[in-house]
Amino acid sequence: MKTDVSRIIKLVDLAIGTPRYTYPMYENSKRPEGDYAAVKFITEENPGIDRTWLSDSAEGVIQNTEGMRILTYDVMFSRDDEKVILLDSCFTRPDIKQYMDAQGVSVLQKEKISNQNITRETSWEVRTGIRLTFNILRSFSINVGQIDTAIIHNNDNIYTVQVAE
Repeated sequence: MKTDVSRIIKLVDLAIGTPRYTYPMYENSKRPEGDYAAVKFITEENPGIDRTWLSDSAEGVIQNTEGMRILTYDVMFSRDDEKVILLDSCFTRPDIKQYMDAQGVSVLQKEKISNQNITRETSWEVRTGIRLTFNILRSFSINVGQIDTAIIHNNDNIYTVQVAE
């Protein structure tokens, strides 16, 4: 998750044209001095069924999984100024498109959020915000090892199969 948050932080800084303006908002973290933007991870959802396949390696069988994820972030600003407008309207800019392509993310939705009556885990003073929803392709591999013996139950019969190496 830290990697995903840092991608969004860099995206916000690029969009508003101010390096190191954006910070991750974690529970009980210290509020930055001066004006700032804060990125808070909200959810990660799997909208469908992942594609899986097996492959062989020197360590045994590897199960590979790949699928889309929908990531939602709140980007909150300490001031309601032009930086909010810059982020809100940046997604058609060539530099932002190039950055998102390089990071493998694509914006699905953006909406202005109200910070009134929202309970945050921090004492950060935020004035306005934008909720950003992205999609990303996730892939990971798990080593399931080598199968030496398989036991198969078929009604009352139990079969044991030795796998040749």
